[in-house]
Amino acid sequence: MSRVILGLGSNLGPREENIRQALLRISRLDFTSVGKVSSFYYNPARYNAGPDFVNAVAEVYTLLDPLALLRRLEGIERAMGRKEKGNNAPRTIDIDILFYDDLKLSLPELIIPHPRIEERDFVLIPLKELLTS
Repeated sequence: MSRVILGLGSNLGPREENIRQALLRISRLDFTSVGKVSSFYYNPARYNAGPDFVNAVAEVYTLLDPLALLRRLEGIERAMGRKEKGNNAPRTIDIDILFYDDLKLSLPELIIPHPRIEERDFVLIPLKELLTS
């Protein structure tokens, strides 16, 4: 199984519950299980994207390849009300693949490791918690 680190965020509706619901849906994916999950972190929205965010980082184990996992995560986002990715608009859920084992991948639809991890305290802080717990 591959070890994947996901970043999750929500700034619409019941934000904490949205993250819990996304994690539950991820755990129900074929060949996938959720391991450790960081605490929830509260952060102001960037780029005037509406209400404040709740963010977390989760460890996931899967037999799905990176693109198959991405498609399923996008399906979860859509099912939970996500309209469009990448537009900085408020969202019920955002799920990003941060790391997938030690893989380095650069495709138009997916870059691993995630290219903006180092710019985002809302990822770095829960990631540090997850990796040191």
